[in-house]
Amino acid sequence: MKFFLFLLIAILFIKPIETIAGIFPTPHFYTLTVPHKHQLETPPPNPIESISVLLIKYGILLDTTVESIQNQPLYAFIDEWMGVTYRYGGKDKKGIDCSHFAAKLMESIYGWQLPPGSKSQYELCDPLDITELKEGDLLFFNTSGGGISHVAVYLGNKRFVHASTQKGVRIDHLEFPYYKRTFLFAGRVSTDKTGSRKITDNGQGAN
Repeated sequence: MKFFLFLLIAILFIKPIETIAGIFPTPHFYTLTVPHKHQLETPPPNPIESISVLLIKYGILLDTTVESIQNQPLYAFIDEWMGVTYRYGGKDKKGIDCSHFAAKLMESIYGWQLPPGSKSQYELCDPLDITELKEGDLLFFNTSGGGISHVAVYLGNKRFVHASTQKGVRIDHLEFPYYKRTFLFAGRVSTDKTGSRKITDNGQGAN
């Protein structure tokens, strides 16, 4: 009799548990996937966006439109050298003088191989009227009182880039009183001048 009583109690106790289990099913567990470190890194900048920022920057510095300064290698070169200090006879980013800077720019951007020395560079140019200036022409100044002593590369809109003795590589304006007073000549590198050589596509010099 006790056995049947125990069996009846067991049946009555187990049945509600099965009912509850049906109402509240077994929960499911999900795995959270954490991305790898390289997936969280910032993607590299779009080169087109970088170029646009560069041209906008120099459009502002030259006070002109972006459309008028489309020589991207030129402004990338200038941006790389901007602020390098002046050092007489210097040839690198530890310090550079005006003629070495002009020579580096002219070779890197236009393929011209020019000697150091502003007077030597002037001798390789055809003279220009200031109204004929174009990007890449050279400007010569008398900053010492003894003739040609400084050279700069013309950019446009009366602006030029050079290695200033006081402030290093920078962009200045032809109408600034100091440069207006010391300006002497403008010139364009000539293929007819002795000693001027232009690098061809195969890397060889051509007279």
